[in-house]
Amino acid sequence: MKHEGHADPSPDAGGETRERAKATLREDSVTDASHGAGDDRAARANDTAGEESLGGNALLPGAKSAPGAGGDTRERAKGTPLEGFLAALQFLTRLPVPDGAYRLETAVAWFPVVGLLLGGVLALADLGLRALAVAPLVESTLLVVLLLAMTGALHADGLMDTCDAVFCHASPERRLEIMRDPRAGAFGVVGLVCIVALKIAAVNALPSALRPQLLTLAPGLGRWAIVLLATIFPYGRAVGLGSPLKSAATPKALAIASILPLAACAVVGPPGLAAGALTAVTALGLGRWLMRLLPGLTGDCYGAACEVVETVVWLSGGLVLLPRPSV
Repeated sequence: MKHEGHADPSPDAGGETRERAKATLREDSVTDASHGAGDDRAARANDTAGEESLGGNALLPGAKSAPGAGGDTRERAKGTPLEGFLAALQFLTRLPVPDGAYRLETAVAWFPVVGLLLGGVLALADLGLRALAVAPLVESTLLVVLLLAMTGALHADGLMDTCDAVFCHASPERRLEIMRDPRAGAFGVVGLVCIVALKIAAVNALPSALRPQLLTLAPGLGRWAIVLLATIFPYGRAVGLGSPLKSAATPKALAIASILPLAACAVVGPPGLAAGALTAVTALGLGRWLMRLLPGLTGDCYGAACEVVETVVWLSGGLVLLPRPSV
């Protein structure tokens, strides 16, 4: 009887238990499905973000998306002149820029303008340091360090990666892989030390009559060289940080980007025109040499070209343009 008494409610208890188990399974299934859908949505969002960051309408790092419909975003992608300038300023420097959905493809034509702005800051700093009677070599060193600080060593990093890649014995494809390695190699360190040392020596040797002009011109011409190389030479990767820059570097963008730096060269006179011609020769020669070693140019190559051109322009002013002493 005790056994039967306990057996009577068991069907109901078992039924209730089975119902609760089914309900729990249904809840788990719904939860899993929702998590799966969330994971899928997150994956799609990440894929979209990756495509957006590398595609033709790539947002600059740190830029905030503008609210509004997709049509508004597409309209903003075209960019106003002010947005293009701010985009170039945000991409090329560490100077404070108002938040906005700045896109790299609107910035290319403004690269030389930002470079001339950086050069103007160097010229003003030079006047201030001279007024303080700072020793010439110390002053030149501070100016080179100031330029590195304003740009966040963006182009110096590209120079190091490029040196590590092109001076090693490897296939073109392997060289591209080396460029992606975040570690600095011996060639990169030596290349950066050489460029910085040459810059300091060249700035120290600039003649007083041309010092403000060439301090201003060199960063502008260096960033004009970026646009020149991106327009003329093929890109070496399927996607990369320089992909949107390459897609936006059209002949029209190059023509617009050339107006102000070439006008500035003309204002400076023969030394400025010589610096402009030397920039074109240096950039094109460097581009052709890199194309022999790589499948195409990359963002690191653009940065390396900027550093080399700045150095060559200052060397031309400090060494070539100085009057030779009479014997």
